[in-house]
Amino acid sequence: MLNAITIDDDKLVNKALEVFLERSEDVNYVASFLSPIDAVRTIKEKDIHLIFLDVEFPEISGIDFLNSIPNYCQVVLMSSKKDYAVEAFDFDVTDFIHKPITLARLIKSIEKVKANIQNDLSIKDKKFIFIKEKSQLVRIDLSEVYVIQALGDYVTFQSANKKYIVHSSMKSIEAKIPEDDFIRIHRSYIINLEHVKSMEDSTLAVGDKVVPISKSYRSKLLSRLNIA
Repeated sequence: MLNAITIDDDKLVNKALEVFLERSEDVNYVASFLSPIDAVRTIKEKDIHLIFLDVEFPEISGIDFLNSIPNYCQVVLMSSKKDYAVEAFDFDVTDFIHKPITLARLIKSIEKVKANIQNDLSIKDKKFIFIKEKSQLVRIDLSEVYVIQALGDYVTFQSANKKYIVHSSMKSIEAKIPEDDFIRIHRSYIINLEHVKSMEDSTLAVGDKVVPISKSYRSKLLSRLNIA
C-alpha cells in the first residue's frame, strides 16, 4: 500500500485527488496540503511513498521543492502548463500530469509509480551498475567505487583505478545503488562506507580523497558508522 499526499494551493484540486485516491486499492491517502512547506513534517514522519505535487506556489516552486524530498519518494508533478513537463523529467520525477486531472490519467500514473518502485527494489539488490561510455555500456563494480560526485549535469564514479563520468543526476544514481553500502553526506557527494578511513568535524577521508560533510547529513552518517 502506497502512503500518498497531495500538495496543491487549489483546495478543489486537493479534494478531487482525495476522492480519486480513496477509490484506489493501492493507495492509502494520508493528507493534503496547500503549501510544500506545510508538508515537510508529514513527509519526514509518516513514511510517505507518493507525492502529487503542483508546480506553482507563492513561496516556493514545486520544482525547487524537489530537492527537499527524500530520494525514496515517488513524485508526480501536476500543472496546467505543459511547458513544465520537460523540466519535470530533468529532475527524475516519476510522472507529469497535465491538468485538469482525470481518474483514468491518475490510475495510469499510479501504475507507473508501482512499476518504478518494483524496478528500484530489484536494481538496489545488485552490486554493479552499467553506464554509457561513448558507444558502449560499461559495467562498474560498486564495491570498488568509494566516492560518487555531482558535477553540474554529470556524475562521477571514483574508484582506485579509474574515474567514470555519466550524464545523470545524483537523485537518479542514488536510487540505483545499495543503501547498505552507500550514504549521501553532502549535496554533491555519496560515499561507500566500506572505504571510509577517518572522519573529522566536517570532512571525511574516503579512498584517496577528503570530502566535505554537510551538517544536514552528519547525524545520519554518524548513525551508520560503527563507532566503538
